[in-house]
Amino acid sequence: MNLLLLSGESLSNKAWIEMVDQTLKPLFTNTRVLSYDHWETGEERINFEKEYAKLTSSVADLGEYVIFAKSIGSVLVAKGIAEKKLAPVKCVFVGAAWLVGERDFPGFMTWIGGFSIPTLFITKTADPVAPADKLRDLLTRSHVQNYEFVEIPGDNHKYEDLEGLKTQVTIWIKK
Repeated sequence: MNLLLLSGESLSNKAWIEMVDQTLKPLFTNTRVLSYDHWETGEERINFEKEYAKLTSSVADLGEYVIFAKSIGSVLVAKGIAEKKLAPVKCVFVGAAWLVGERDFPGFMTWIGGFSIPTLFITKTADPVAPADKLRDLLTRSHVQNYEFVEIPGDNHKYEDLEGLKTQVTIWIKK
């Protein structure tokens, strides 16, 4: 089984997703990190459509795969699954920016309506991007299926307990 990793939008996520990759690498045959172009160009915002195209072309030779995505990465993945350009065996979404998706991306609610890929959502109680209660409500309203929800204490959008994430991912992929 292979792993495809996507991070959040800000440049600080680049080093974080590389550390996540190193932490999770022993659990998978191969891992691949999607690196966002705006990190290199110095632009502040992600070019969503450009990164979406890179994402969907990156899975052609990946075989069976799990997706690990943080924040905006989970929005890219939701679109790819809805458009049948991604077919992961499972997903792990950390601090999923689905509330941002609902607010900023026309069609997002259609992308996630009836979403049924087995998915582990990990979020903090008061994550400013993905507060647990609001994300849980969105999942219910959207009729998302086949998911588990892990709420961890915290009030920021940083997920620094990599060993804790590894434990959650290890349990999830064995189910």
